[in-house]
Amino acid sequence: MSLLNDLENAANDQSFDSIGGTVANKSVARFKIKVQRLTSTLGQTLPAAIFGRQFLASGYNGIIDVPSGLTLTVTSGLIQGTASNYHKIILSYTDGADTDIIEITSQSAAAYPTLLEATLSDVFNVDYFKFSTASGTLDQLEQDMEIKRQSLFGKVNADSVNIDMFKSSTQFQSGIVEANMKASFDKSTAMVVPMIASPVILNITMSATHIVKFNANKLK
Repeated sequence: MSLLNDLENAANDQSFDSIGGTVANKSVARFKIKVQRLTSTLGQTLPAAIFGRQFLASGYNGIIDVPSGLTLTVTSGLIQGTASNYHKIILSYTDGADTDIIEITSQSAAAYPTLLEATLSDVFNVDYFKFSTASGTLDQLEQDMEIKRQSLFGKVNADSVNIDMFKSSTQFQSGIVEANMKASFDKSTAMVVPMIASPVILNITMSATHIVKFNANKLK
C-alpha cells in the first residue's frame, strides 16, 4: 500500500482534523506541523525548512540560507540515526562549541517524515494555512517566510510572504494568523520559516484540498 493510500485512508477514518466553514467541503486532509526552536544560544534568527524532501540529505543546500559563520547539520531517521528519531527532522546550527536545535514534527495522524516521503511521488495542493505561537513569542508571526522551488536545472525560485499581513482587524486572537493562501508541495518545494532568537514553537496547520498521485500508468 502506498503512502498516499495511507493518507487517504486516514482521512476517510477521520484521523485528520476537519476544518469548519467552506474549507471543510474541499479538504482532503489537514496536516498539523510543529516547528520548535529549543534554545537561543546563538542569539540570532535561524531558518527552518518544511517539506522539500529532495534536499533533506544535502542539509537543504540551496534552500536554506545558512547565516554566515554557522554550520547546519540536518538529521533524522530517514537519512541517518536510529528509529527513535524517525518521527522528526532535527536542524542543528553550530558555531564552535555553541549549538541551537530546531525540531520539526507532525501533530497529525501521519508522522512528519511520512509526509516527506509521500512528496517524492505526490503533490499536496494547499489553500489554507494557520500559524500559531505562544503569547510570549508573537514576534514569530511577523517573520517573512518563503516558498522555494528548485527546477530540474538547479534554479531556485522564491516567493516571500509576511505571515502577519494575513491578520485581519476582526481577528482578536493575537497568537493565531489564518491565511487563505495557495501553495503546492512536492519533493522540490519547501517552505522556509525564520525562527526568532528565542525558545519558540510555531504550529503550522495546512489544509490540502487535492493530492495528486504520479505513477507509471499516468506517464504512459
